[in-house]
Amino acid sequence: MGRRQGMTLEERQRAIGMLHAGMTARAVARHFNRHESTISRFRNRLRETERVNDRPRLGRPRKTTPREDRHITTLSRRNRFMSGGKIARDLMNTTGTRLCLRTVKNRLRAARLKVCRPYVGIPLTHRHRQERLQWGRGIVHGHADNGTMCYLPTNRGLMYPSRMAGFKFGVDEVEGSTQATLSNEIDTEVAV
Repeated sequence: MGRRQGMTLEERQRAIGMLHAGMTARAVARHFNRHESTISRFRNRLRETERVNDRPRLGRPRKTTPREDRHITTLSRRNRFMSGGKIARDLMNTTGTRLCLRTVKNRLRAARLKVCRPYVGIPLTHRHRQERLQWGRGIVHGHADNGTMCYLPTNRGLMYPSRMAGFKFGVDEVEGSTQATLSNEIDTEVAV
């Protein structure tokens, strides 16, 4: 259950007026659907400060309003790959509020979202794309070009096609067994 919204200034003034008219704190609390201690606290604050406004609070005031927070989360949900800087610029253009990247990340984290960035990789040539496709087809169908099983273990686990840019794929016969090999553009062969 969420936190209940506080009483507005108008409701507080009406409650104080009811107390001055002779109603008990319990009856006023029932009327506003609040706890009796809330009404008593307003009465005590009126005696001490002659006001029912909120007292100054500790901490730095928030840079964004709840409406701007919703705008940030809506932008992130509509475009998952929008960077935090772009969200901050869009908010600046829309509302005029300047935000840093850390504030945007904090607001998204509060909404259980993250700033996602699109993957920026090496631009591949046509030949690299063809070799990756050929390699991937061999892995999917479970064989290399000559029909043997093809697994490429590396020190990082299985070699994925995205890491294959600049490598040639081949199958070598070593000591009577077939092994997959990788070679880079310099033609150095590595048995894996």
